[in-house]
Amino acid sequence: MLDYFRRDTGREDPRLMMDRYATVITQVSGLRLDPLPQVESASRGDILATYFKQSPFLWDADQEGEVAGQIALFRTLGLIPADFALAARDQASPLNGIAGIYDPSGKHVLLVKGASGDELARTLTHELVHAAQDQAIGLTAYQERYSGTLDATLAATALLEGQAQAVQVLQMLRSQMPDDAETYLAEILSQPMELVPTPGEQFLSELSLAPYGAGALFVLQRYQDGQEKDFAAMFDQVPTTTEQILHRDKFVAGEEPEQSPLAGKAEGIAKALGGTVLYQTRLGELVIASLMAKSDDESASRAAAGWNGDWAVVIQMRDGANVALLDTLWDSTEDAADVVAVLNAPAPAETLPDAPSSPRILHDAKRVLLISGPDDAVAETEAVVRTLDLAPSP
Repeated sequence: MLDYFRRDTGREDPRLMMDRYATVITQVSGLRLDPLPQVESASRGDILATYFKQSPFLWDADQEGEVAGQIALFRTLGLIPADFALAARDQASPLNGIAGIYDPSGKHVLLVKGASGDELARTLTHELVHAAQDQAIGLTAYQERYSGTLDATLAATALLEGQAQAVQVLQMLRSQMPDDAETYLAEILSQPMELVPTPGEQFLSELSLAPYGAGALFVLQRYQDGQEKDFAAMFDQVPTTTEQILHRDKFVAGEEPEQSPLAGKAEGIAKALGGTVLYQTRLGELVIASLMAKSDDESASRAAAGWNGDWAVVIQMRDGANVALLDTLWDSTEDAADVVAVLNAPAPAETLPDAPSSPRILHDAKRVLLISGPDDAVAETEAVVRTLDLAPSP
């Protein structure tokens, strides 16, 4: 650690600097950091590679299997281009701005070579919060516990990243406007934020970053309510869905999603099709909202807020083509009707020109099932779903 600060920042007394940041974190959040982690320098490429190993898409996934399945699902649903490759994340991505990361496996912080000034302070504070979280709850065990679905993983990530972001916001308010910190915090929380990732080349990058903004609002709201000034206490009730992250009232009420009729049935559908299940998960409101981002209609956001559960499956057919089934459940008949209207609306050509053009939409009062893929695969899949009595009943 001493070598890093002397070589890359010119600071001769890094221990005092680290102690000061640790003290700030404790004062703002109640999280304690003892002992201080080691700090090592690394290239941005190495830091980005470490990030992807820890990203929400890799918590419960092996590189060859589940991640490939996730990409196949997003591609078949039209959230990413047909020719998308994981290597695209490394080029022209907002993630390239990452200047540091805390690695729970090595209990150390990696900081980009040459970091200094504001970048060093901002990055180091953020990563030290993660180190303090690790000491409080054990990040590896936390990740394993909340990795059941993509939705649950994103929600759990939002709490972690939200706390790290919130510490920086609260410290800035306390240091720059100590007499009006609460007023400015209320103003921050009242401002609308664009949290929904947009379909396209940067969808995965935006989805990776979404827990930072959404999580910060979630944590700051809990903090402002005055019931949870100690961040460690927030882990006593971890949000389980992105719906709970986006709608605090759903979190307070402990509202959980309904189970889709497709959950547990994917293997049977694939067997009837002579295919193979590549991936299945609950996507959650955040990702479902992205599917409706093609529409500027207010009904899109209103309907997404009515999310009450989903299950997504991507199956590789006998001929190698992929077909996706997305079963969604909604709070009301009005929500379901809005969803059908949005999904049936043509997407602007500039949104994602190679998105699937003819998805099949089956629905009843509060359930909407979308089947997407090549026309022949969609027709065959619809027939199987109906035969297995898994289709919505109008």
